[in-house]
Amino acid sequence: MNVFSTCWNSRRHKDGGAMCDEIRELGFEYIEASHGLSLDMLPGIIKAVDSGRIKVAGVHNFCPAPMEVPGDAPDAYTFTSHRPETRARACGRWGSRQVAWPICWRDAARRAACGWAGTT
Repeated sequence: MNVFSTCWNSRRHKDGGAMCDEIRELGFEYIEASHGLSLDMLPGIIKAVDSGRIKVAGVHNFCPAPMEVPGDAPDAYTFTSHRPETRARACGRWGSRQVAWPICWRDAARRAACGWAGTT
């Protein structure tokens, strides 16, 4: 399976559905939801998934990036940090399973009886 990262074109779009359509037009069936997505893009991505226009193979932790993290910092909170509060943030509110998890899970549930489809 070939998976296309939304990191490539997310900055060119305000609508997540249009972003997914561009990726689909390139011949890709699956996306990896990248940390660069904005909250405003999620409704369009969800519509694209629900309508079958695109499938989600993975969700980057974080997706979207935490608002308190300036710039492009996909590894702002690491699971392996020596600081307990950083590890808690990686698993907590901003972990991929909190915001973008429903996108991936709803799509993955169509393909698998149980289990996590994966994170990158």
